[in-house]
Parts: sequence; C-alpha cells; structure tokens
Amino acid sequence: MRYYLFSLISLLLLAGGCKKTPQEPDLPPATQTGAYTFGCKINGKVWVPKGGLLHPVFDGGYYQNNLYLIAQRLGDDHSSITMNFLDSVKAPGKYIIKEGADGRQTGRHFDGTRSYLADTAGSGVLTLTKLDTVNLIVSGTFYFTATNDSGDIVHITDGRFDIKY
Repeated sequence: MRYYLFSLISLLLLAGGCKKTPQEPDLPPATQTGAYTFGCKINGKVWVPKGGLLHPVFDGGYYQNNLYLIAQRLGDDHSSITMNFLDSVKAPGKYIIKEGADGRQTGRHFDGTRSYLADTAGSGVLTLTKLDTVNLIVSGTFYFTATNDSGDIVHITDGRFDIKY
C-alpha cells in the first residue's frame, strides 16, 4: 500500500512541475454590441491587440462618412493594423480595401520593423455589419493582402471588430 501511495504522490508532484506552453489567443467573436474587440489572422496566425493600462490598444471612430480603425500590439513585437475609409462609408455594406494615390480606402500592417500596404488591385474587403450612429457602434469583418517595399506579402484574414466610438 505504501508503494502505491508513494507512486501516486510522486506522479502528482511530477505532473505539477511540467511547464505549460503558451497557447495562441483565440479570435474574438464577431459581435455587434460595441464589445470593444478586434482580431484577425496574419498569414494564418491569430493576431489580437494587447498593451498596458496607459496605452490604448484598439481605437476606432466614425464621423461624416469617415471610418478609421487602429489596433496595436505593444510589448513583444510593436505591430499594428490600421484601416481608413475617407468620405466613403455611408451605411452597412462592403467596402474595397486598396492602396491608391488618393489614400481613401487603405489597409496597413506594421510588423514592428516593416510597413505593409494593401495592394492596389483591391484584393481586400471590409464588410460593415453594423453602423449605429445613435448608439455609436460600428462592427464588421475584413480581409486584405498587403506588400512591403521588398515585395514581401502578408495575408490578413478572418478579421473582425466591434467598437463603441
């Protein structure tokens, strides 16, 4: 009996000392309540903003047909994603994300060292699922492809956001 008890205690002590590998964060749910969430996948890996108490990690706003979203990841990689739609957002619907000379519908990703701009072909779409100017809620989904000056490509997929502005 003592042998079994000793074996059980040893097994429990060994199991408690195992190191846990950090888990990849989950994407936030696609909500429309002003839940103050943002997330996407960058080249298949989940990316969510993170930071400290004094540093906003996600912000957005809507004013006179202009929509902007900015999400930052402070600390380990100082990366960010921004989208701007100037004088083009009037109602829920689909909006092309592309980098153009006028800069009116842009998507950008900064990976901590390099800046990637949405391509000029308009391979991205922001789908605005809610634009509530009374309760000040804007929600939606997005995806786009972006390149840097060296021609490196990032694929931003499964994006979602929900903010009270």
